[in-house]
Amino acid sequence: MAVYIYKCPICQKTTEITKSIFDNTEVPICQDCQIPMQRYFDSCNFSLKTKGFYSTDTSKK
Repeated sequence: MAVYIYKCPICQKTTEITKSIFDNTEVPICQDCQIPMQRYFDSCNFSLKTKGFYSTDTSKK
């Protein structure tokens, strides 16, 4: 299951929906504006600090 974020283009409210990537259900409707929401792509923040990754295996000279 994937988490999808939808955002209203007018009021900018967001909602998260968990569904399968194969689920082709309709786009959610904004409860305030009564218009279809748009899919919003957000960035994720993570660091690879364990052994075996380029940033940890290179020597700092």
